[in-house]
Parts: sequence; structure tokens; C-alpha cells
Amino acid sequence: MEQFYFAEEIKNIVSCEGPARVERHERVYQWRRRMSRAGFQAAPVKMMAQAKDWLVKNKVCDGYIVIEEKGCLVLGWKSKPMIAASCWKC
Repeated sequence: MEQFYFAEEIKNIVSCEGPARVERHERVYQWRRRMSRAGFQAAPVKMMAQAKDWLVKNKVCDGYIVIEEKGCLVLGWKSKPMIAASCWKC
């Protein structure tokens, strides 16, 4: 899945900066501010343990990390966050 769907995006996020960077995702704090202004409230992410178990069970590469940061589930490569998921309610 990584190779076919996310390889170029991951490479871009991890190794490129400045004008060489193609993907420009919003930072978590920007997304949080946008959702709050739209009237949504953050809801707890209850999948942290399951996500970590999945990484171990499927013997995913040692470089991947799953952490909780400010209420978001964050998937990273080594110490670099790549993508975050959050829950919201209105």
C-alpha cells in the first residue's frame, strides 16, 4: 500500500523542503483553528491502542511511529510526523 499509494507523498514530506516540496498539507494547528471557527468541537480519538497494535501485528517497518498529539492520531516516519487524523463533533 505504501509503495503504490503513498510513496511519492511520503518522500516529498520527509525529504523535500522549500520550492522542491510539492505537497503542502495544513499543519494540525491550522486545521484545528479552521474546524473550531466552523463550530466543531474536538472529540477524543479512541483508536490509539488499535493503531499501535496494528503496526506491531503487521510487522510494519521499524521506522513508523504512532503517537497522540493534542488529541490527534499521528502517523510518522522516525521523528517526522506525516499525517494526522482527528475526530470532531458539531
